[in-house]
Amino acid sequence: ATTVLQGTTENLAPILFMTGGATGEASPYPNLYHNLDLAPNAFRRFTWVLASCQDPDDSFRHARLTAAQNWDAETARIKMLAAQAIRIQTGDPDWDAALAFTQKNAYSLRYSPNQALKQPTFVSTRLPDQGYSQQGSGAEYNHLWSGQTPIEAWHLAQLFLPEDPQSAAGLLKNFLASQAENGFIDHKIGLGGQHSGLNAAPFLVSLTWKIYTYTRDPQFLKEVFRPLMWHLQTWFWDDHDRDGDGIPEWSNLLQTGYDENPAFSHWQPWSIGADIQRVESPDLCAYLYREITLLGKIAAIIGERETMTALDALANNLLTAVQNSWNGRRPTYQYWDRDSHLTSKGEILKERTGPGELLLDLVFDLPTRLQIRIESQEPPSSKTEISVHAQLDNGQHRVETITAADLNWSEGVCIYTLPNLYSEIEHLHIQGLPAESQARLQIVDLYQEDHTLLTPIWAGIPSGEQLDMLLERKLQRETAYGRRYGIPAQPSPKPKAAEDSGLLVWLPWNAMVAEGLLDYGKVEAAADLYSRNMAAVIQTLKQEANFRTYYHAVEGTSVGQRNHLIGLPQISLFLEILGIRPLSSGEIEVLHTNPFPWPVTVSFRGNTIISEADQVTVKFIHGEEITISEELPCVCLLYTS
Repeated sequence: ATTVLQGTTENLAPILFMTGGATGEASPYPNLYHNLDLAPNAFRRFTWVLASCQDPDDSFRHARLTAAQNWDAETARIKMLAAQAIRIQTGDPDWDAALAFTQKNAYSLRYSPNQALKQPTFVSTRLPDQGYSQQGSGAEYNHLWSGQTPIEAWHLAQLFLPEDPQSAAGLLKNFLASQAENGFIDHKIGLGGQHSGLNAAPFLVSLTWKIYTYTRDPQFLKEVFRPLMWHLQTWFWDDHDRDGDGIPEWSNLLQTGYDENPAFSHWQPWSIGADIQRVESPDLCAYLYREITLLGKIAAIIGERETMTALDALANNLLTAVQNSWNGRRPTYQYWDRDSHLTSKGEILKERTGPGELLLDLVFDLPTRLQIRIESQEPPSSKTEISVHAQLDNGQHRVETITAADLNWSEGVCIYTLPNLYSEIEHLHIQGLPAESQARLQIVDLYQEDHTLLTPIWAGIPSGEQLDMLLERKLQRETAYGRRYGIPAQPSPKPKAAEDSGLLVWLPWNAMVAEGLLDYGKVEAAADLYSRNMAAVIQTLKQEANFRTYYHAVEGTSVGQRNHLIGLPQISLFLEILGIRPLSSGEIEVLHTNPFPWPVTVSFRGNTIISEADQVTVKFIHGEEITISEELPCVCLLYTS
């Protein structure tokens, strides 16, 4: 006696059930309908349910039982859960919508645990055609579903906090659960058991500390302290610190998170393509220094300070290395060669067309790192061979032989970094290349600038004078990093063709700089940077109704995957720039007054915080109200008898 809509899809028999005696109608599209006559101000309520089981009788039974539930109670429960979420109302409806959509998209990226990852994890993007993995591990999708990396986990945690610290902690626990006995943690772990074979980038202590700032749970710190310490120590093994000077090197560009870095990438015609294992980088040093510093704070809280002696010495060494790379004339931190510890400026020494000899007979004042760059429409044959006749710094004559197996080609370009430093270069003999190919010998250019060289700000390394120089001549200058929509990946990309990628804004690095500026007390500068990022995000939302991976620093246009994780602005960063850190339903930390141009109201677990330019008002769930205008920072506590 009941009309339902029934169908089949693969092994399922979905049934759509509607209360109130719905009927079917003959039409090109199957449907259920009600023919209604309603008097003015009258209403009718209908409940519809779609249930999909393998057996149609089971589908029908589930649909009817679901429709018979007390939906008033269910609605009340949903409203209670929604009241626990953080809600932000600014003086700008565009900001309100962007922040709300950000939270919605962040939670849509979560993915259920399985045997490989015991805690919920995430995917980088989730679209209608990528909403479900039949294999349960995302293995049928591309790299966007292949696992979680430390920098993405750190970024996503800022979207879960302060609302859901458990989900943020789950991201950390997935890494720690995969840790080997020797302390090694893989850089990218996935639901399908995927592993990269690379050491996890040093962001896990930063992730831990961010979670702790909202939970204030020392037991959590005790559980994770030693695994984190063991992992940090792995970065100083011989296979990461190849010259044994206490300054590790990246093993692969993918570890950095910025895999478009032209200093090390090989897939753009303008890329420098230096061997990242032969370069020491300010960003890795800054990350490790920050990790050790934060681990020291954790150790002090849980009474483990005596275990930090060796790491403290390593941190001082990292600090010295980064400061030694500072170039006050430019001003910027710089990459430096692993073995010579010098920052070389690129220079073309000799070039020729086709196979043959490159005669040089050049003597260098200082030992120099060289590269061979080859451009050819055809990849080399198995007979390709390059012989380099040169003299090492110790005076020893050496012949370096490079075969086709040593050369990696991308888009008709091959860049090979020579493994040794040379004091003199005599000649090169090239054979097996096509006649129209171009070969060039050049000095590795480590004068490249990019946003990763700003990460010492996040680590608290620059002196006050250095930070002021960076602000005045880099971060606030429109011809450098001070672009209309945020910090671009490169301040002045060259050549012109490099601007399409070089002027893109990567939000995680913008967030690191903003967080670093906050730590230095530069609240207005942090608010300005976040506002410029939000202008690009809002422009994209208005035009496309979605987020994108990257935003153009000059035009505000966007490119990349829709609703990609790293294209979402951090929620907790906005709150901390605002000066608000909700810790629990009865504890609110107020850091400073509002630097934004309009009052902001934050609702969290029944509490309301109104932040204005001259004061902050906290209204607790039970009616207590506190207004603060001085003596900041402070913590507001709910009074309980």
